[in-house]
Amino acid sequence: MRNNYRCLQTRRLAGTWDLKFEMNYDDTTIDLPAGFSVDYNGLSADVESVAISPIGITVDFTAHDVMNWQDKGDGKMSDHNQSEIDRILNLPILISLADGTVLDATESGSASTTNDDGTTSVHKTYVFDVFTNPEEVESVTIAGTEVWPR
Repeated sequence: MRNNYRCLQTRRLAGTWDLKFEMNYDDTTIDLPAGFSVDYNGLSADVESVAISPIGITVDFTAHDVMNWQDKGDGKMSDHNQSEIDRILNLPILISLADGTVLDATESGSASTTNDDGTTSVHKTYVFDVFTNPEEVESVTIAGTEVWPR
């Protein structure tokens, strides 16, 4: 049997490419009330913004402490350093849906920056498993504070 594969040759074009395109969509993101303080994991934080959309939730907050890292020469994460990550980044976030489902976004993805004033700025993102209409969200609770009751 003979293989009938057709070989396509491509050329790489050198240079800088700028691609521009317009996305036509309705932004269904809802900004939830923010500007409040919470206590969690033995520290306090100021919640600056909370936004929910069909794909997930984002929370920006400033924790009133910094991570106390211990250098570890082998490149592995120590139990101490993991507990420091959990202490600062794992702000408790619960999302209750109309069907009774409760989504726990506490250990969701986050990025942080240590500030010169001894605080840590955190951007936390939780992506839903399936698209979720924000109208189906009954409530959002952050560190025991109900942010958005329907």
